[in-house]
Amino acid sequence: MNSANVIEVIGKSKKGFDDAIANAVKDTCKSKDVVGIDVINLTANVKKGKIIEYKACMSEYLTPYDRKKKLRYKSYKKGGKYRTIKLKKNG
Repeated sequence: MNSANVIEVIGKSKKGFDDAIANAVKDTCKSKDVVGIDVINLTANVKKGKIIEYKACMSEYLTPYDRKKKLRYKSYKKGGKYRTIKLKKNG
């Protein structure tokens, strides 16, 4: 049985939606092992009729075992928010 932890993140960019998504994935991959994403919502901030910031809200799927740091994580929902805890080192 395969399992994955899920976190929700918001990526931002001044260039476009694609860049906002890429920024969010890049930031998360610095500390966790992302295996997939699901874009939930795309929004933008507008000033004087021009888009000044693009935002992408997405779910990122993480393996329970972080290959980069050899750590396992477990996510749970508490108080309406998902929280992730570090379990123990493997190998």
